[in-house]
Amino acid sequence: MADVVIIGGGITGLLSAHYLAAEGAVVTLVERGECFREASWAGGGILAPMHPWRYADSINELVFESESLYPALCEQLQEKTGIDCELQVSGMLQLALAPEDEILARQWCERRSRVCEVLDQAQLQNLNILSTQFSHALLMPETQQIRNPRLGKALLAALQTNPAVTLHTQTEVNVIETEPLRVVTDHGVVSAGKVLVCAGAWTSRLIAEYSSLQIKPVKGEMLLLKAEPGLLPYMLMCHGRYMIPRADGHILVGSTQQDSGFDKTLNVETAQLLQQHAQDVVPALEGAPVVRHWSGLRPATNDELPFVGSLPDRPDIYVCGGHFRNGLAMGPASALRIARQIVAS
Repeated sequence: MADVVIIGGGITGLLSAHYLAAEGAVVTLVERGECFREASWAGGGILAPMHPWRYADSINELVFESESLYPALCEQLQEKTGIDCELQVSGMLQLALAPEDEILARQWCERRSRVCEVLDQAQLQNLNILSTQFSHALLMPETQQIRNPRLGKALLAALQTNPAVTLHTQTEVNVIETEPLRVVTDHGVVSAGKVLVCAGAWTSRLIAEYSSLQIKPVKGEMLLLKAEPGLLPYMLMCHGRYMIPRADGHILVGSTQQDSGFDKTLNVETAQLLQQHAQDVVPALEGAPVVRHWSGLRPATNDELPFVGSLPDRPDIYVCGGHFRNGLAMGPASALRIARQIVAS
């Protein structure tokens, strides 16, 4: 019997397994498909909310805590697996903010002791990449990014060699049973001391018998463009869209937001919209090849706040979910908190 059975192999599931094993727990993780291939894979890897001043303090606290955890985590994973997660401080350039948003952003940075610089039109044009439409922008130079697919590969490789962790992929969970507590899958039954549900947009289906917590899927589509390495000196945010430069020249452009259930169908018009947005902001990207177009299902709660803890009526069933667009940004702190709750209970 496992001390903890984790359902879901995304960022929170894999990190929870990592931290629980470090605390001495025996863990079995069950994933319906392949690990790290849903929302965690589809995200951009910005380790902060797009507009952090609009978010609750509880979310930003998880983000800041995760920010402090990521360097040691990535170093440890690289030592174990040889995989570089490409954690880097890229900075975020906030373009075309409404005046009231700019005031809130600067107040938030001052209150949180975060660096915030105002770049005027001449400074922006000296970057030699932006459209001339921008008169000024806010630079938040401390914002980090991570190459999320590499993070997923590193976590998975580390857990596969951890004797305290058993992984079952391509294994659908049918039901969580109590008396005794166990997880029934299409490949058999796993007995558990405790159950941790990290199933993203599928969480509510698994806990419906025990909780009214609602976590719904929200589809987002993204593009990957190929450009020259070093073209973008910062991550860019403009009109609710982001552009994220990778070290090898790839640029992620995203993302959309659509309430369409579990439908991940790609829309050609959406791809064109994202490509046009990239060209409008950075004219040098006109004609940049589209490497990939994909979508993911973000797990959202009604109040857009994550749930990290045990279910009120089932103290042996835990949930770590509902992180919406910020699962990577809040992942390490959320997983560490839930692991410590479980071990202490």
